[in-house]
Amino acid sequence: MMDGMMGMGAGMLIWGIVGILLIVLLVLLIAKLLKS
Repeated sequence: MMDGMMGMGAGMLIWGIVGILLIVLLVLLIAKLLKS
């Protein structure tokens, strides 16, 4: 039971990091487009 919970937590953490990276990349892309 505990192992399953730890696996879920790790998965959520990874998706959270991936989501933040995607948002940062999007913001940088938009900033670049607005500047040009």
